[in-house]
Amino acid sequence: MMQAILNKAIKCFFLACVLIVTDAGAQVKHASKPGVHFWEKDWQSVLTLAKKMHKPIFVDAYTTWCAPCQEMKQKTFTDPNIAAVFNARFINLAIDVEHSAGISFADHYLVTVYPTLFFIDADGRVIKRMEGFADAKQLAAAAANMK
Repeated sequence: MMQAILNKAIKCFFLACVLIVTDAGAQVKHASKPGVHFWEKDWQSVLTLAKKMHKPIFVDAYTTWCAPCQEMKQKTFTDPNIAAVFNARFINLAIDVEHSAGISFADHYLVTVYPTLFFIDADGRVIKRMEGFADAKQLAAAAANMK
């Protein structure tokens, strides 16, 4: 009986160690990527996370075919100053508004221009909306005005 309990405890400990190492590896991999770190979660999960972390949400509503969207991805979101500010102050979400959950997000927030950038509070209310390409200077100015 005692041996069975000990075996279960060892298995649980081993599983916990594997999960911790796997999660730590994912965090290191994610943190080592330069630029703004965008969450890969659905909208409701991001709202829940924002409430838990007491942070506003930054949303990049984009399409895959949009040239200004791709330019922002390559230039604006990789800017070290933008990355430092946005990774520290916001829950960041990039959402393709032409696929799955992105379609309902676009309908709800009336996205018709790409990219559309949002600063949204944890209750889903828009604080600021920007349409079209924004360079690092413009995006930094918008972030500076957020409380």
